[in-house]
Amino acid sequence: MSFIRDNLTVLVTIRNRRNTLPRVMNYYKDFPANVIFLDSTRGGKYDNSELAKPNKYEYVAGKTYVQKILDCLNTIDTKYSVVVCDDDFLSKEGLSDCITFLEENEDYCACRGQEVALFDNFLSFETLDYLVDALDSFRSDSAKERVYNTWTYFNGANVHNIMRTEVQVKIQEFHLKYSQFNAISVYDKTLSYITAVYGNIAVLPVYYIMRSSEAGARSLKLEANADKDISDWKPEIKFREHFLDADTTPLEDLVKSDRKFIETIFNNLCTETIKEEKFFDLLDKHDLLVESSDSIEGYPLLFRFGSGGNLMGSGGYRERFKRRQENQDTFYPVLEYKNLKDLKNTMKYVKDYPL
Repeated sequence: MSFIRDNLTVLVTIRNRRNTLPRVMNYYKDFPANVIFLDSTRGGKYDNSELAKPNKYEYVAGKTYVQKILDCLNTIDTKYSVVVCDDDFLSKEGLSDCITFLEENEDYCACRGQEVALFDNFLSFETLDYLVDALDSFRSDSAKERVYNTWTYFNGANVHNIMRTEVQVKIQEFHLKYSQFNAISVYDKTLSYITAVYGNIAVLPVYYIMRSSEAGARSLKLEANADKDISDWKPEIKFREHFLDADTTPLEDLVKSDRKFIETIFNNLCTETIKEEKFFDLLDKHDLLVESSDSIEGYPLLFRFGSGGNLMGSGGYRERFKRRQENQDTFYPVLEYKNLKDLKNTMKYVKDYPL
């Protein structure tokens, strides 16, 4: 495990959701990577910050999301880094594979595996977005072509990629310099764009991360009603409505393109027409059709059949997903036997530390 620790730093971002901290801090106590908790919650340092040990807790009052990430990145010395939220649980099993892949493929600057979402009474383990990325790497030596593909087949999961730290730094610097892109509905798109500028993005057939959603948790509902200032995220800016009103020259310059190119990929991202054609092409080429029904620890495994890349979204779930048995491990590593222990361990933490 020293291979992971020597190469990877995990940045856990926290803001106004401290009820998640006992759980997430305990989860990462024996994690095989450097972990830093970045807390910008208003009102003072977390009273129980010692729970973070042996990892680091940093209270970064007054700093925006981008600023606190950039400042932290400038203090670490690991070659790779990953940014996650306080309700995300990285898998120990997938990290080594991702780092090894990046070590062996210099033209790639980012990598991730398969996500799972844990709800109150079921697990959501797949989307067609994942299959598009996993089965078609979109590898290219052209930055412009990589950017075209990244927006045309956009997947919001890129925000949780393991990245070369030097690329993470460039992403945050860009958003600080060009404030028109530093908005909550724009950031994940421009993050994907800039990542693609500097290299290819890989999605490996490994179990990578579990996201947690406890929608009924009383503590989170109380926190949601608390006074929170998120004005720095510019929630009034909507990507589809306002993006093309901004000066997009900085994005154009990165790939030596013009405004017409930006308008084309913006339209591709918003309409998803080309992306949907790719979905149907995948379903035609790959026989994913064997009826199956599985559960882990009593939680049904539901396949989210649809686009959007949002495992936490509503609708589109099917209790009887379909797959080709002999390719089970390739398409759905979460179902692989070796990953069940990791899955169950994460689920135990969620149960042991209710919100």
